[in-house]
Amino acid sequence: MEKDKNIENEIDWKIIDQLHNATNNSSKNCLEIKQLLFVVIGISTPLIINLCNNKLDRSLFISLYLFIVSFWLFDSYSYYYQEKLRAKMNDRFKNISERNNDVNSVETSEEEFTLQKNRTNKKRILRSLFNMSHLVFYGILFLLVTLGFVSYNYGIIK
Repeated sequence: MEKDKNIENEIDWKIIDQLHNATNNSSKNCLEIKQLLFVVIGISTPLIINLCNNKLDRSLFISLYLFIVSFWLFDSYSYYYQEKLRAKMNDRFKNISERNNDVNSVETSEEEFTLQKNRTNKKRILRSLFNMSHLVFYGILFLLVTLGFVSYNYGIIK
């Protein structure tokens, strides 16, 4: 019986390692998504201005809005799966803890391993879309484009 418990624990630890690596890769991808957005904006802005006879046009601002929203959704998708992976890791930690309860005397119902107790599956999509990192990064970009668009509409910039 003890040998089976050890084998199950080893398997769970291997799975936790794999889930952890997948979570790290997803986290790196989120950073690369944000960097790619700046590359796309940097390349597309002069291109759109050039296509509009070297004048500012509403199409530039609409394009920038579309880029920001598209990358925000893509980044949210990655964040969503990071949290799902962490939830899977939590399940494995709880399994290990329950199997070794007599040794460690850990109360598994109160234990938080990689996610807080209140971060359940119910609102994961909303948290992925509106987490603080996204609100700050994409919110600032959205406000800057809006400021430029309003300035363009009022003739402040031409």
